[in-house]
Amino acid sequence: MESELYFKTIAWWIRYLRLLRGMTQLELAVKCGYQNSFMCGLECGRNMEIGTILKIACALGVECWQILKFEKTLEELIPLVREMERALKKKNHEKRYGTKKKRKRRI
Repeated sequence: MESELYFKTIAWWIRYLRLLRGMTQLELAVKCGYQNSFMCGLECGRNMEIGTILKIACALGVECWQILKFEKTLEELIPLVREMERALKKKNHEKRYGTKKKRKRRI
């Protein structure tokens, strides 16, 4: 059980580092030479091998130890990542569709 929690924390930490760089899952997958479905599995805690972690660290521009020795607990990391994902989704939506101007209500 303890190793499962460790792998899950690594997965969330990779997701956090990816979002810090403003990258999508697909962009990171392409940069590593993986398919998007593989990257999705990795961010869910599967496919954890040291070679994979080394490739991801290189693609993210960090050292491998920075992925394996995270600075936040899982309880701190999850809400932080969720907020970053919402912000990135909003930014991408505005980039694609532009911002809508609010109409002034007449009274």
